[in-house]
Amino acid sequence: MVAGDHSDGPVLTLGGHTERIALTLDDQRRDLDPLQFGQAGLLRAPGRMQGKRQAEDGLRPGRRSGPAGYAGARGAPAADQPRTPEVAAEPAGDRQPGHVQLRRRGWRPPPGHPIWLLYERHRDAKPKRGITGSHEIPGADPPARTMPQHQRLPGAGRGMQLYPRRTVRGGNLDHAGYSCGSVLTASRLTTCALAALALVAGLAGCGTGAPLRPDANVRVGGPLSGVRAIRPGFVGVSMEFQSAALTAGPASDPDVVVQQLLAGLAPGEAPVVRIGGDSTDHAWYPAAGLRDPDLHAFRLTPAWIASLRTLAEAIHARMVLGINLEADNPRLSRVEAQALLSGIGRGSVQALEVGNEANLYSTLYWYKTPSGQKVYGRPLGWDAAQYLAQFNATSAVLPQSVPLAGPALGAPKFMAQVLSPLLASQPRLTTVTYHSYPLNRCFTPRSSPTYPTIPNLMKAVSSRGLAAGDRGYAQAALAHGDVFRVDELNSVACSGKIGVSNTFASALWVVDTLFAMAREGVTGVNVHTLPSAAYRLFTLHRSAGRWSVTVEPEYYGLLMWVRAAPPGSRLLSTAATGSPAVREWATGGPGPVVRVVLINVSPRHDHVVRVTEPGADGSAGLERLSAPRLSATGDVSLGERRFAHFSHTGVLAPAKRNTVRPTRRGYIIRVPAASAAELTIPVR
Repeated sequence: MVAGDHSDGPVLTLGGHTERIALTLDDQRRDLDPLQFGQAGLLRAPGRMQGKRQAEDGLRPGRRSGPAGYAGARGAPAADQPRTPEVAAEPAGDRQPGHVQLRRRGWRPPPGHPIWLLYERHRDAKPKRGITGSHEIPGADPPARTMPQHQRLPGAGRGMQLYPRRTVRGGNLDHAGYSCGSVLTASRLTTCALAALALVAGLAGCGTGAPLRPDANVRVGGPLSGVRAIRPGFVGVSMEFQSAALTAGPASDPDVVVQQLLAGLAPGEAPVVRIGGDSTDHAWYPAAGLRDPDLHAFRLTPAWIASLRTLAEAIHARMVLGINLEADNPRLSRVEAQALLSGIGRGSVQALEVGNEANLYSTLYWYKTPSGQKVYGRPLGWDAAQYLAQFNATSAVLPQSVPLAGPALGAPKFMAQVLSPLLASQPRLTTVTYHSYPLNRCFTPRSSPTYPTIPNLMKAVSSRGLAAGDRGYAQAALAHGDVFRVDELNSVACSGKIGVSNTFASALWVVDTLFAMAREGVTGVNVHTLPSAAYRLFTLHRSAGRWSVTVEPEYYGLLMWVRAAPPGSRLLSTAATGSPAVREWATGGPGPVVRVVLINVSPRHDHVVRVTEPGADGSAGLERLSAPRLSATGDVSLGERRFAHFSHTGVLAPAKRNTVRPTRRGYIIRVPAASAAELTIPVR
């Protein structure tokens, strides 16, 4: 058992590799302090809000079996199925005495439980910092110490392996080809130490071969033609209305850890935060003469709005706020917009986004009546022309000084029908928005190439193919003088899938995807996160009056991208030969620097890559993104640093960068299986 500090509960590990699949906010046994913002406790509303593109009776009789073109219509070849997620046994408590139920590994015992009592007896013992500890900047509040993510060593019990490859030069085992990895765990340190002893003593089995021989080559060229520089705030987040205030915390006690994590995605900039998604068309602000539009709508309250204002002011956010269109009530839309603008502050609002995925209003039911009857937002046959008329009618009653965003669609066919006329008829539309998911948990048979598995997520069609499908929309928006944001993006539609969305594979996927989207003309991306979703970026904790979070693997991928593609940098051309498992990207500037990102998507095979930059001027910095395997849900590190399991700061310490000396033919590095590496090369 491991505790982050005195105020954190233990993490129970039952053999094997620790899986951090934390419980959702509505799990009462998380022992969280109660949080209330009006009706914020409702994390799921009827109809589409039961899960993005809910498969359960969601489609209207006589309609297609799923939203055509949505969530990865550009499929990939079929691949292996994912592993069954590991589970841990949990005492069933007073609900079923004498029974044991299966729970996810993130289980935490309630106060009074024997394991909790054991923790209480030992929590004051002075911890010993292990080599696998976290590397975050500690907070100012006592206790000042930061506990490791695990006391259990990640490599324990799996045995040690030496991989003698080539001659060691300069004492650098990593460059010499020994698979010691970039995360310093005790087992890996032992492996490296034994390898070093073997080399010194000339032990058998550690042979001395030729220098590393690259099996892949990357040559960096000039800026990509027609691709603009990376804009400030390229990476942001998207949150649902119901969960936004829960994530931000109340105005009187904001979640400063979440603030730091969001600010970390746009260091020194104003991050773009979108509040929307399916909940857009289930939200309303009560006023005289208005009634609940769908019987179960989420009621915006002054406390909820104050929470968002506090978040926006703390991180200098630019907010994109969804406005209910499905209610088909212009006055309701106007009242909601006015309440949001006055409560959050006009200066913090970048745009009002009208509706959400309106192409589904006539095919997926909006809500159910108490008798179980399904109610649809629009009748069968509702088409693009009718949508445009309602969009224009609603936008006409919204405050005229505020820019608009839209159409917030996720269907290529419908997007193609409405984009050009929308741009022509709406001069206030300054941000064109679209939604992209490569895989889909709902409506998808296991045989489909878009069924969520790690192999499917790692295919190039799920990252580069996904981005290529957005190229036409980006070009149309940019030609009109607008920006184009994919303001809802993640790995798997329908709230993600455990064993895929919450794994290290999502971190590598998002790095490749963001580069691909920048190349196709996308000017910004908002990664969707939801506390109850498998693809959440972080898991929230509240204990003993303190906030903490568990940072999930995908967030590490976002951090790598932000560091590799800062504002003002430009994508550079690359010429690559060798293994297709190595994907390469390069950026240049600002200043005399080139960054090369290498992503090895192979789950088993290391690759040695030679990188050639004609203007290179000296040794390069090397920073790695790594985890034990693609399916890992923990032990992720960036630059040999990681967050504490219960992070109270949300700030990662400065990355540790190794140095790679150039050879006469370029920089040669090993990229281990299922990892990424960034070379930072000074240039003349």
